[in-house]
Amino acid sequence: MLHRTQNGPPTPSTKTDPFLTLPNVISLGRIALAPISLWWAWTGAVGLYRAAFSIAIASDLLDGAIARLFKNQTEWGARLDTLGDTLTYLVLFFAVCWLWPELVMHFLPLIVASLILYTAMFAHGFLKFGRLSCYHSWGGKISAAAAAVGMLIWMYGGPEWPFGIALVIALIAALEEILITAFLPHWKANVPTCWHAWKLRKQTEHKAEPEPAA
Repeated sequence: MLHRTQNGPPTPSTKTDPFLTLPNVISLGRIALAPISLWWAWTGAVGLYRAAFSIAIASDLLDGAIARLFKNQTEWGARLDTLGDTLTYLVLFFAVCWLWPELVMHFLPLIVASLILYTAMFAHGFLKFGRLSCYHSWGGKISAAAAAVGMLIWMYGGPEWPFGIALVIALIAALEEILITAFLPHWKANVPTCWHAWKLRKQTEHKAEPEPAA
C-alpha cells in the first residue's frame, strides 16, 4: 500500500513522531469509515457501501501522496495506514460475502487460500516481533491496487476476471511477506521485497561478527 514512514533498527531516541499530521488524520478517517461501511454492507445498502469503499481507496492514495509531498513520513503514519488498509479489506471480505455471494462462490478456492495465507502472515509477524507488520512491500502495494481495481470494476458493473487476477497476486504477495518476516532480524517498516529483508539480515549478522584479533 502507499506508505509514510522511516524506521530502522530499534534505537533509543528522544524524538517523538507527530500524531495529528494531515496524512494521519486522513488515515484515521479511513479507520472510522470501516465500521460504518460494515453496517451499510450488512443492511444491504449497496450504493452506500460502494461509495464508502471508493472513498477509502481514494483516501489511501491521498494520504501517502501528501505524506511524501510534505515529508510527513512517521512511524505513526505507517501504523495507521496499515490499520486502515487492513480494516478496509477486512470489511470488503464481509461485504462481498453479503452483497455479492455469487462472486465468492466463483472464486471460493482462491479466497479461502488468501484468507489462510494472510492470517498466517499477520500471525507470523506478531509472534516474531510482538506488533503488526508494516512492510508496505512492492508486492503488497501491487496486490492492494489490483484488489481495489478489480472490486471497483465489479461493483460498477464490469467483469469478474480482474478480481480473480487480484486474488492470485494477493497469494504471491502474502507468501513474500511471510518470507520478509522470516528474514528480518528485527521489526522494520518499509521493506520493499524479501531480497531487501535478506540483505538487512546479512548486514546485521556481519556487524555482529567479532573482529579478528590483531
